[in-house]
Amino acid sequence: MEFDIVEVTDDFVKIPCARHNLERLQIPVGTVAEDEWNLLYVAVTRAKKHLTITKSIENILTLAGEYSLKAELSSLILKDGPVQCALPHCRNSIPEQTVLTMRILPITYVSN
Repeated sequence: MEFDIVEVTDDFVKIPCARHNLERLQIPVGTVAEDEWNLLYVAVTRAKKHLTITKSIENILTLAGEYSLKAELSSLILKDGPVQCALPHCRNSIPEQTVLTMRILPITYVSN
């Protein structure tokens, strides 16, 4: 079954930060059981229009390499004018000659 709106709460293993920070901060993470992955996959793929998750669920998804990024044509992104880098303290703009730009998909979070 699919639904227009799905909300996934923290009924899963707790991951304190995104995968790329776990090693840098030397935070050990246990293995996530296969049935947990299967259940989470089913939960997040039932949303047809809107998925609401917690920050902890987003961190779990980064373990699978999902960073909520989408490649888009830069010409479409730049049609309304220059676009600044989304990272804090970054003052770079996307150059006009760039073919593809990674866009962060909007995420709605619920509190833990």
